Amino acid sequence: FCRAFKGREDVGLILKTSIMNGSLIDFETLKKRVGEVKTSICGADKHPQIRIIHGRLTEPQMNELYNDSRVVAAVSVTHGEGYGLPLIEAAAAGCPIIATDWSGHLDFLTVDGKKMFTPVMFDMAEIPKECVWPGVMEAGSGWANPREESFVAAMNKRIETVTESEDGSVEETAFKLSNHVRERYSVAAIAAQLNALVVDVVKQVVSTKPQNREDAVNFLRGQHPDGKDTVVPTMPMSAGDVFLASTLKMHL
Repeated sequence: FCRAFKGREDVGLILKTSIMNGSLIDFETLKKRVGEVKTSICGADKHPQIRIIHGRLTEPQMNELYNDSRVVAAVSVTHGEGYGLPLIEAAAAGCPIIATDWSGHLDFLTVDGKKMFTPVMFDMAEIPKECVWPGVMEAGSGWANPREESFVAAMNKRIETVTESEDGSVEETAFKLSNHVRERYSVAAIAAQLNALVVDVVKQVVSTKPQNREDAVNFLRGQHPDGKDTVVPTMPMSAGDVFLASTLKMHL
């Protein structure tokens, strides 16, 4: 971001983030690191504004951020997402999206095979040893490394031509995506689908008259043989897990 907009003060980046927690020490450390990056790239030259939002925000506050007229895009150069809760929230709010063209968020950022966001190209690479997290990100598995030139091009296009896209305005595309997400991925919609799935599975299990838990588990395993697995795994304690669990709880 700093390299892309070095010398410009009319462009800004809002970082809603933390390093480990919401403490003052965490905030000061984060602020220092951001400052070091700006200085190393921009030096004494003019540099783009970078604002840090640290700590928790309420849902209404997050919604206000997504809908702020000064925010022209939600940006994520993620290595990969199990779900991508901030992206689906931003999409639902009608905020244009710039994101890595790989991983879980493509499910809801794509409508009828059409990408409703500005994709950032990437290269697949093995997860670095220092990022291995047993049980979550296993050694030898891969993730996406977004290409800097693609990211810069996407940001520049959005800043310089905020009213253009391949089939109309960026805002029009974002509006269509918002409607799609609100209709198909709302808490109520997901809850209804999950509830119907659970009811159907329970009926199937009951019809087999299992004598114990092992019988029931073996039946369920038999419904998903190798190569035909329709179960979607999510990262333990990820936003996707929390969202899915919340829909079930609220619906039931």
